[in-house]
Amino acid sequence: MRRRNGTTWSWLAASMILAHGAVAEFQQNPTAVKQQYEAIMSRLDQGGDLLVIANVQGQLERAIGDLTQALAQWPAQDPDPQRIGDLARNTHAFLKAQGFYAVRGAGLSSVPLPGNSSRLKFFVSRDEAAAALPLWRGLVGGARRHIKGTKFLPQDTVLARTGTGEISQFWALVRQGVKELAPPETARQFDEKIALASAIAGVNIDTLIQSIGDEGFVTLQLSRTETVQIPNQTGQPITIPKPSLLMGLKLNNDMLPELIGTRLAAMGEGGPPITVVKAGATDVRALNIPIPMPIPIQPAYASHAGYFLIGSSAAVLVEAIAAFDNKNGWVATAEYKTAFERLPSENNGLMYVAPRFGEVLNQLQQTALSAGTHQDPAAAGFVNALMQMGGGPKTHSCALVILNLKDGILIGGASSGGGRDIVSGALVAPIGLLTAIAIPSFVSARSDARKSLCVNNMRLIEHAKEAYVISRNLQDTDPIFWKDIKQYVNAEEPLTCPQGGQPYVCEKPDGVYAGSLGDVSGKNRAVCPHVKEHPHHVYRPGQR
Repeated sequence: MRRRNGTTWSWLAASMILAHGAVAEFQQNPTAVKQQYEAIMSRLDQGGDLLVIANVQGQLERAIGDLTQALAQWPAQDPDPQRIGDLARNTHAFLKAQGFYAVRGAGLSSVPLPGNSSRLKFFVSRDEAAAALPLWRGLVGGARRHIKGTKFLPQDTVLARTGTGEISQFWALVRQGVKELAPPETARQFDEKIALASAIAGVNIDTLIQSIGDEGFVTLQLSRTETVQIPNQTGQPITIPKPSLLMGLKLNNDMLPELIGTRLAAMGEGGPPITVVKAGATDVRALNIPIPMPIPIQPAYASHAGYFLIGSSAAVLVEAIAAFDNKNGWVATAEYKTAFERLPSENNGLMYVAPRFGEVLNQLQQTALSAGTHQDPAAAGFVNALMQMGGGPKTHSCALVILNLKDGILIGGASSGGGRDIVSGALVAPIGLLTAIAIPSFVSARSDARKSLCVNNMRLIEHAKEAYVISRNLQDTDPIFWKDIKQYVNAEEPLTCPQGGQPYVCEKPDGVYAGSLGDVSGKNRAVCPHVKEHPHHVYRPGQR
């Protein structure tokens, strides 16, 4: 069995190398490449500090096609080679039919603007015919429009993502994939599980997913008046504005909220206690579920104006509903108008990061990097130097819209980061990633080594005291000084803790190591002077 498997993998590796060679030898049509370049370039801006265009038309299809051909030649001695080849061919055909190969190219441009911002554009060129396929409808939806759900966003929104993607289209894609690609037994089991879920829920799962509309949003709010404290390793909690989370889905009917209400009611006393809060004429239901989080969370939901809303508290849903009804939410603020006034109001979604969120994120990132080094000056200095790479910490923000065009998807708007930041970020990111992985391990290893050395120092002191008492036939209550035991430790100066540099002390307040060690009865053992900061710096009799 081992020998056959080895042969199979050797063959597969060789096939992949040949397939890669076939891709590498492919010669693109210069005229088609130029046309594709011009099509992408027409969606971007020139004259800035970054312009990148890549033609990838056919690359993924060729790679999968070559792999399919290689798998079609699967060694005959392996079990069921026909099934392997059929699966590869069917997968290739499925991906092509569903629009996975529709991407023809991509481009990115950045043009500096007044006020330390840049106009960014990112365009993905796509076959026009693929726009109506489930993959792309699920990602970006259909025609551009005013997204009504944006009106729910509260005024203190600092992070937002809205979109017109259609969940039902993704589900249709999954259903079709199982039907066409899965082995009969796997497809049967999948259908059985869906049927079981439908029976448990009391509604047809396919019908339930169809009840979800083509619009949704996820937002984060940071309070301007309340704060919370987040604990960290330094012992000093971080104070940040109180956050809240809001999510919403457009509904085609009330099946989803009715199902949730029915299921919660069916739990009776065994279910979570529910508190009902009024938001105008709408009931907001909060679930009293204890969630161990550093920030207060009490899940709540409501159905309002054809949208299903979920929030981290009842308060954020009440605020969202009031913003929608009174038209005084985030979209009514000067902050929103300034950020999006020059961008298309009819779109397929927006992405927003406020400067306030960038500031809090910077604070959390710097604290996280420094948490493991707050007691290690050398490591802390290294981390500080690392954070200064690329010009030091920056407060990032952006206001972008997503447009579903005939020939592709365009994401454009303003960002605090321009072409220089993108390039420098790409260069620094690998170093930062490796360092983020290495620093905790380095600090932990050095901390463990110092702990071991500290414990060993205390062990040496205790053994020296025992040797001195035996050699002098002393009593437990007789005082012992450093000059008495230094010959057994082979050190002229009193030993110190490697973590903090202070001499060891006795358990009694008057047993300062620089003077008397006290008795050796076990009650007055040598103790690390930094044991409160480093609770593992403890020596126990018999410890090695």
